[in-house]
Amino acid sequence: MESKIDDLYTKVTEKHQLLTQAKGALWVLMLMIAVGGFIAGEIVPIVQYLSGR
Repeated sequence: MESKIDDLYTKVTEKHQLLTQAKGALWVLMLMIAVGGFIAGEIVPIVQYLSGR
């Protein structure tokens, strides 16, 4: 019985760590998308200026 409880504890701990890592990856992905959008928004006027339009 005790080994089953230890095994269950190990599984729950591993799933908790996996979900915590997934949350961190989600925040990094959202940050990268925001930075990419900002760069894309700022580069358009620069390209238009350089092309003479």
